[in-house]
This record gives sequence, structure tokens and C-alpha cells, in this order.
Amino acid sequence: MRSEMTARGTQVVDGTPYWFKDKDSLICNVYGININPQLIYPLPFGDLTMVLGARYQYLKYYVADTDVELEYNGFFSPDTESNCEKMMQDDYDGTSDQFWGITFAVIYSFNI
Repeated sequence: MRSEMTARGTQVVDGTPYWFKDKDSLICNVYGININPQLIYPLPFGDLTMVLGARYQYLKYYVADTDVELEYNGFFSPDTESNCEKMMQDDYDGTSDQFWGITFAVIYSFNI
């Protein structure tokens, strides 16, 4: 999966705040796993089935490219931009997200 994250706010470089432009972004390759085990129980009356389960998702991000234009008082600094791109890459490269939870459903079945 490929993901693009847009940077917002400011980045402080050597004590000077720089503002991200709206189009600044990180492009990441994302690898992960998604597991969704379920227990299914058909109710003895009617055409109802209960489903109880869990979900776990793990994603790991690897920065593929950065696109940063920093602005300070209307001026751009290529050296600061390259430093900021390196800092953004160091901050996000190899980071991960985890998501988990319980799932529940009642399914009504019928014939057409």
C-alpha cells in the first residue's frame, strides 16, 4: 500500500520557526497485517446468526519521498528545506500504527 501524509503547522530548525506550505507531504510505502478472527453461532430459533470477533491491524511506514517547501517571512531556504526533509524522514521512517477492537454482528438470513 502507498500512503501520502500532508504536513501541517511549523517546523523549528535551529531555533527558527518555518511554516509548511499546504502541499508539503511525505510519500510512504506502508506494509502491514490485518487479522480478523470470528466465532459464529447460529441461534436455534429463526434465521439469526450471532458473530463475535476481534480485529487487529499493524502498519509500518517507510518514507519513499518528501516534498517540502518551508517559508519564513516570505523567503525560502533550500538548505533549511533539505534539513527539514531529513528531520521529517527521520521522524516518520520506521514508525508504526496499531489498531485493535472487538467486533459483533447479528445476521438475519432469508431466501429470495
